Amino acid sequence: MRFIPGVLALMLYATCSFAQNAPPEYFETGIIKTKFGARVAYTSRKRALTLDVASSEVKATEHPYVILVGTQVLQFAFTPVINDTLSRTPDKQKELVLGYVQSEIDYAKKILKVDNLVSTTEWITLNNKPYLFWTYYLPEGDQSNVVKQTYLCTYSYGRVLSINSPLMKGADEAQSKGLLTQVGKTFMQYNNYIDLEKMYKAMR
Repeated sequence: MRFIPGVLALMLYATCSFAQNAPPEYFETGIIKTKFGARVAYTSRKRALTLDVASSEVKATEHPYVILVGTQVLQFAFTPVINDTLSRTPDKQKELVLGYVQSEIDYAKKILKVDNLVSTTEWITLNNKPYLFWTYYLPEGDQSNVVKQTYLCTYSYGRVLSINSPLMKGADEAQSKGLLTQVGKTFMQYNNYIDLEKMYKAMR
C-alpha cells in the first residue's frame, strides 16, 4: 500500500458466504498520511466514516489496507453483512457482528484445515459505541511467527468494520490491544459524502 495521492474506488467484498446478499453500495477507500499518523476513510456517495491512527511510526505496506505502526500490523476491512442500510438497534447490531465473526472463524478453520480454533470474545464500549474484541490462536505446528489473531469489530451502515492485528511471538499483548482500542475510539460517522482527494490535500 501507499498513502493515497488519489482515491481507491472499489467495493469491499466479504471473504465468505455470510455477505453474499449484501447491497452493491460502493465505497471509496483511503489511508491518508497525516501529521499525527494516518486517517482511514470509507465513503459512498451518501455516507462515510473515518478512523485515526495517532503515531509517529506509521508506515505503508504493499497491501492497500494494511499499515505498520512500529512493528505492529493493522489491517482494515469494511464488509457488507445485510441487504439494507437501515438503522439497527444496538442488540441487532451486536447480533450482526457476532454472525460476521462466526463466519470468519469458520473461514479460518477451513483455511487452516482444523476442526476447532481456540477463540475468545469480549464486548467493550468505546465512546458509547459497542465493539467486539475477539481473538483466535493459531494451531500448534503453525509455521508462521504469529501466536494469534486479534480483531476489533463494530457495525456501521449495514457493514462490519474490522481492525485486525496479528500478535507476533514475543509481542506485548496488552500493547497490541491498546492500539486497537485507541484507533476504535476515533471512529466518526457522517451522513454525507467525503471527498478523499480534498481531505488528502487538506491534511498534507
